[in-house]
Amino acid sequence: MADTIDLLVCENYLEEARRVVASDPLFDGVTVRSFPSRCGRPPLSLEDASQCLSGGTEADIIGDSCLALLRDAPGSGTGCRLHIATPCFEMFAGRGEVERAIREGAYLLTPGWLAHWRERIASWRFTREELHAFLLETTSKLILLDTGVCAESSARLQEFAEYAGFPHAVVDVGLDHFSRLLTVIVLKRRLAQQQLKGEETVAKLRHQCSDYAMALDLLGRFNCTQDEEETIRLVLGTFDMLLAPKELSYVSFEEGKALRTHSLAAGSGTPDEATVRRLADLAGNHCWSDPGGSLFRVALDDETLGMVVVEGITFPEYRQHYVDMALTVLLPICALSINNARNYERLKRSEQALLALTIDLDQRVKERTAELEKNNEQLTLINRFLVNRELRMAELKEKIRKLEEGGGKAP
Repeated sequence: MADTIDLLVCENYLEEARRVVASDPLFDGVTVRSFPSRCGRPPLSLEDASQCLSGGTEADIIGDSCLALLRDAPGSGTGCRLHIATPCFEMFAGRGEVERAIREGAYLLTPGWLAHWRERIASWRFTREELHAFLLETTSKLILLDTGVCAESSARLQEFAEYAGFPHAVVDVGLDHFSRLLTVIVLKRRLAQQQLKGEETVAKLRHQCSDYAMALDLLGRFNCTQDEEETIRLVLGTFDMLLAPKELSYVSFEEGKALRTHSLAAGSGTPDEATVRRLADLAGNHCWSDPGGSLFRVALDDETLGMVVVEGITFPEYRQHYVDMALTVLLPICALSINNARNYERLKRSEQALLALTIDLDQRVKERTAELEKNNEQLTLINRFLVNRELRMAELKEKIRKLEEGGGKAP
């Protein structure tokens, strides 16, 4: 759907503007409003324009001398563009045609003006004779520039001509000229809207580039630490830089339980019960708290690693931008860093436990080896004793045998 565009025209041309806008899809989203006719009266003021635009909405205002005050006060805060046609009949016919008619003494009229001609004359406070005398100075005939929006315009022209005492004529101008004018105005406004959108997009992209550059810097800083306490200090420092809160703390969680609270000023401690209950009620990864506070969940794979508690944001008008950045960039980095720090701590504990086990096993091996060596020595001694005993027994047996053999040869 096209962006909304407000056209503000004199009430004398309201019906023409409505007909043009309704005739072409180009004018989708275009709203036509009107201001009271100021022919012969004080020009339209800033206050008048604001009231006609429902409180000062930006608009394209189309008119002639009735816009003199707005034209002479540029940048006055209305946020409107002025489109001045002098005289205003040039909106419906070419300039040359209008100027030629005026030089020939024509008093130009439009269907919208004629619809209320009696009220116009009454507001001028002219009698019939005074009106004739007033027009007679510059006018030789009355000409209706008939746009075709009112079937009664010709009859009203005749009534006014008879009242003023002048000949009259009708020139069929239609709405082509006016349609081209409104088309140019609307296309210029749409171009301005697209340019504004482009500028906003560029500004947003630049802001995003700045955010991503900061995120890369943060990623590098977080990547340089493997300690959870140091990582938490980096998290708090980053949130402090972004939101400049009056109070800031981080509550670390393990297995769904709040274990410790950390702050840049007070260090670490045990979280109070009120804070624990408040954090337990958090649904999702973020919520606002009044006045000017926020809760952020640091989580990875549905496991809550910690909560950032922010109170009293200094610049609440920018908080949504920084919250979006925190949710899309900062919190995932924090979660990964804290998880990596915990994994590193677990790995260190495992290595230490393995080292202690290795030392204990080595000591036990040494002790067992010493015990075995001692046992081996004892076995060796026993074996030597047994061997020596066997040898002695063998020697004794040999001596006994020899004695026995010698005893058998004796006389």
